[in-house]
Amino acid sequence: MIWSGIFGGILCVVLIGHGAAQCSNTNPCAFQGRDSKLPMIQEHVSAGGKLSLNLTVQVTEMRFEWFQFWRRTYNGHFPAPTWRIKQGDVVTVGLTNTLGPIQPVGKMNEQRHPNGTNIHTHGLHISSNAPGDNVFTVVEPGHNYTYTFEIDPQNPPGTYWYHPHLHGSTFLQVQSGMAGMIIVEDPVNASTPQHIQDISCPNNCQHDVQLLFQPSLMYWSPDGKGFVKLQKEIKDDPYFRTERFIVTSTGRKLSDWLSSKSTGPYHFTVNGKLWPTYDMTTGQQKRFRMVNAGANAVLEMTITGPNAAPLNGGCQFLEIAVDGVYLDMAVSPKNKKSYMVPATRIDWLVVCDKAGIYEVRSLNDPLASVDSLGNAERFNDTLFLLNVTGLATSTTLMTNLPKRPSFVGDFRSLTQDQVHGRHVIEVDPKSTLNRQKFLGQGHPRFTCEVNTVQEWYITNTNDESYHPIHIHINHFQVISYNKYTGPFAKHRNNKLTLYAQDGSRCHYQPPGYLSSDNVASVPNPPLSMLGHENRWLNETLPGTTAYSRPGVFRDTIHVPPMSNITIRFMAHKYTGKGVVHCHILKHEDKGMMYTFDIVDKLSSTAMTHVKSGNGYPSQCKLCDPYPFNQVVTNCPPGQTSPPPVGGQTNPPPVGAGGSGPIAPSQPASNPTSTTHSPGNQNTVGSKGGSGSQATNVGATAGPNQGGQTTTTGGVEKASANKWSFMVAIVTAFIARIFA
Repeated sequence: MIWSGIFGGILCVVLIGHGAAQCSNTNPCAFQGRDSKLPMIQEHVSAGGKLSLNLTVQVTEMRFEWFQFWRRTYNGHFPAPTWRIKQGDVVTVGLTNTLGPIQPVGKMNEQRHPNGTNIHTHGLHISSNAPGDNVFTVVEPGHNYTYTFEIDPQNPPGTYWYHPHLHGSTFLQVQSGMAGMIIVEDPVNASTPQHIQDISCPNNCQHDVQLLFQPSLMYWSPDGKGFVKLQKEIKDDPYFRTERFIVTSTGRKLSDWLSSKSTGPYHFTVNGKLWPTYDMTTGQQKRFRMVNAGANAVLEMTITGPNAAPLNGGCQFLEIAVDGVYLDMAVSPKNKKSYMVPATRIDWLVVCDKAGIYEVRSLNDPLASVDSLGNAERFNDTLFLLNVTGLATSTTLMTNLPKRPSFVGDFRSLTQDQVHGRHVIEVDPKSTLNRQKFLGQGHPRFTCEVNTVQEWYITNTNDESYHPIHIHINHFQVISYNKYTGPFAKHRNNKLTLYAQDGSRCHYQPPGYLSSDNVASVPNPPLSMLGHENRWLNETLPGTTAYSRPGVFRDTIHVPPMSNITIRFMAHKYTGKGVVHCHILKHEDKGMMYTFDIVDKLSSTAMTHVKSGNGYPSQCKLCDPYPFNQVVTNCPPGQTSPPPVGGQTNPPPVGAGGSGPIAPSQPASNPTSTTHSPGNQNTVGSKGGSGSQATNVGATAGPNQGGQTTTTGGVEKASANKWSFMVAIVTAFIARIFA
């Protein structure tokens, strides 16, 4: 009766563990784990070029050993079922939302809307237009929506995943367990080497091992924002929280026990189990498809002996694919660890030649990788065990891999006139990208033309923290880590202020910056993380684990503190709205996200919102160019930052897209605010509708502070006021004379 009164939907009770019978929600104890075999995940397999399935979003009562809890799930399980598909398939997914009731939506860029949902097919090269992978579709409680995902005939065969992506509740729903794998199978023909076919579906699925790592039992968290706090912040229904259980021995709430550092669980599950065991025989090669389906913690994956003892040659493991895209050849991971930020997928080729018990685990040395990591939340524990039996043998692993499609070929040797669009993604503290929080899908920050090669730069003004940046639709290739010469940011009194590396306050500031802040409040500029351009290629250093190797294609990348990374990608085939966001999902929910538009070559000039405050992302001093590969002329001395060179494989170009030197960007100290259209979400059921019919609901969005920028062919051209600029130069010259 309680369930029908609260949800009027579906209740499912799932037992996912056993043991510790004397313990309970009123008498909690540590989990035991290690008592189960690694389970196979339920699959939906395409046939005849089609796959049709239904997913029901519901709250499910779960029992793990003694622990009784409630989670939002797909079809009453975590993990959700795997979609096993082929290139060119059409996948139809009927999504039914039985959550309820509709809760207050809340303000944009806050944890909100826990009972609305949608689906994102993470990593697929696919259209972002409805009824496909449009993350602005909202399926309200009591309604359903039919997705049609048309898998590209050239989508790289590989490992992908799906999860909710409703802005405001993504963190809650993914952390709750709403995630499943997508496998695009390799063609069974000469394009796939035989040794890859031998360890892969469709013909050798017994050696193709799906491994979904989920933060299902992360109630405590190093940042103090575990699942208990998340449920409170988003105002989840009290019945589905743990505060209502009282621990007999202490008289305190179970939620206090769960969120305490000394007692609270902090575990990833593997295919829904804690520390399960996978059986192997010596000499048998396997393909491990690993997905970090977490929302916070990074994984540093390796294989060790018992209790993290050295491996001593018992097993070999090579990386063959990252984020669903094959590498040039199979390689040993850096420092024998595969680094996985949230959302990363890595495929291993694995063989063990000696019998024994081995641990597949995330292993970190507290000091080993700080140069590339910053203060990332690093998970350090076993994920699952390998039980290897049989006679000792010796195996040589083949390293050749399938050839990639041309749109994920190799862009490192392109000349500058072959690159047609340039853009900067600036990561800041305070959950902002490009100096502003998310302003809605109607506020694109960049426009590029379809079927052109884009060169983007990802920078991080945070001097302590990394961020994993994810770009939808197209994989990007890592070109270089460059010398970082940009500003560092400080977040004080809920305001963001930018400083040059000499400690002076930047001329260009984000909207609402702390104008009273000055260099006296930052006596020692925090520049200790500089130098990525000198470290990233030196794999003998222990601090290089988190750097991507050159030439690797990814859809999510670790961006270290005080860094500048050049990436390139082909905006291949699909027009529509792309999304850039941080994949620490609480950051995304709180505003670290924006959209960009991919338009047809014949489209007219598009208006985009590149500026924030009085400048462009990456700008600090008066004459800093945007983007980096411009040449600034007629600039007063001391009013430009050094160029960010040092790690680039190509020298910095003169101009952009064939243009020559440019004047400094307009140094407007009081930019005029102009309004823009609110960002719309395609909402199913928000006005009482049902089925697959979507209606538009305006999302709250603020003004475009800093004006608009005209973008043609993917290259931003600032609207300059030459008289204001001349006044600025004269003023700076007079100030220099009388200094």
